[in-house]
Amino acid sequence: MGLEILRKLLNIIPSWGIHIERSLVALDLMDRKKSLILDIGCGNGGFSSKLVNYGKKVVGIDLIKKRPKGNFLYVIGRAEQLPFRDNIFEQIFCLDVIEHVKNDLSVAKETNRILEDDGKLIITTPSNFWKFPYYSFMKKITHNEKKLRKKFGHVRKGYSLGQIKNLFKSLKIEEVEYFCNEKSAFGYDIEFSRLYGIENIILKFLGFFLFLNFKLSTKKHGTHIGVRLGK
Repeated sequence: MGLEILRKLLNIIPSWGIHIERSLVALDLMDRKKSLILDIGCGNGGFSSKLVNYGKKVVGIDLIKKRPKGNFLYVIGRAEQLPFRDNIFEQIFCLDVIEHVKNDLSVAKETNRILEDDGKLIITTPSNFWKFPYYSFMKKITHNEKKLRKKFGHVRKGYSLGQIKNLFKSLKIEEVEYFCNEKSAFGYDIEFSRLYGIENIILKFLGFFLFLNFKLSTKKHGTHIGVRLGK
């Protein structure tokens, strides 16, 4: 009973996690001058809604049949075969998507096709530094990497910067940021551990320190990578 009350009280505080760092890095890489945006793999619409709050015109695409909440256009479709005409979007976000897709080359070709001549593509993905759990002492309360990848549908572990360059050959890399470094990776281990619901409570208490670590980090290394590419 006491634990349930504590959970309800803490619900007003967001749990710091890898998804928050991903959103902040993506917004940092965003070209603020671009207006018409596609959010590939928009999920529940949380990030698409953030973009709308920045005054952007947003289209979200995913395989979810139930329309996500948010003041943006939602389209059901696949990243490997995007149902849009050529050269239409000023900016595309593809956050933690390509590691889930078998034919990532098709995603690269499709994003290039629908991106306008001066368009920008922002992607995030686990980097070549990703491992789970990050800290070996966490192995007793976390899934192993193989089980975690299967649970979340990872086709591949992640990408190095060189692999991203090779995949998106027709685009130029403009900026790179790494996130989830060795300190915030502890929060990542907690987030996906088997602590029977109290992991989010722990992350709320750690949230302030994880936020400071994120803001003060150099973003030159980490278990995840964010890249802005341009035509």
